[in-house]
Amino acid sequence: MTRPQPPWAPPLEVSVGAAGHLLASEKNEADGTWCARVSWVQETGRRRTHKVVQACAASLHPLEPPEASQRVPRRVRGLDGQIRDGS
Repeated sequence: MTRPQPPWAPPLEVSVGAAGHLLASEKNEADGTWCARVSWVQETGRRRTHKVVQACAASLHPLEPPEASQRVPRRVRGLDGQIRDGS
């Protein structure tokens, strides 16, 4: 039996204790920090709200091995303010 493909948006734990999915990551060339676009569902009482936010990568904790995030889009915000594909 073959192993399933890793998810395109691998699961991770957000610092607030919620589980979410990594949608994209972006490096700031000026200071070298990484940010991530994260999606999760917030539950308040009976209400569920879908959230998509940008978070500092240091506040996120992957729930799968690093290989799972290889297919996630990565971008670089250059010193000139332009965003380009990157690694």
